[in-house]
Amino acid sequence: MKPEWFYPSAGSHSEQWRRVVGLEDRYEVSDLGRVRSIRTRQLRKLMRIGRRNLVALSNGRTAKVRRVDALVRDAFGTNPG
Repeated sequence: MKPEWFYPSAGSHSEQWRRVVGLEDRYEVSDLGRVRSIRTRQLRKLMRIGRRNLVALSNGRTAKVRRVDALVRDAFGTNPG
């Protein structure tokens, strides 16, 4: 079983999804910090290093590790905290 911080639950909040900036044709990020593939709708596994959640995203040729808080900020125009 994954820790609670790994995939937060929506609770009474309606989760909103937006395209990941720079990878709009491949991934979406939610306002809860979850990342999923557009094609398969599967959630990407998050890595936790220190206090940061990270996710590996591929453009089809190369993969890069990105900070989830930066993906949320870029997609929603807000600072998640």
